[in-house]
Amino acid sequence: MKTPRWNRLRLAKLLPVLLMCYGLGCLPDGSVGQVLGENMLLTSAVVIQSITSMIFNGLFGLT
Repeated sequence: MKTPRWNRLRLAKLLPVLLMCYGLGCLPDGSVGQVLGENMLLTSAVVIQSITSMIFNGLFGLT
């Protein structure tokens, strides 16, 4: 699913502010690593769920 153009522009404007806050020390230590770790965990969970659903749908013919 593609993100709308206005949403990407809004996020692009927000990124420098977040980087400045991170550079100044306003964000907690390890916050960027924690967010990236959570995103990787969520992505792997979605991939595992998708593969499992394809296998079970192939075996049992569920739609």
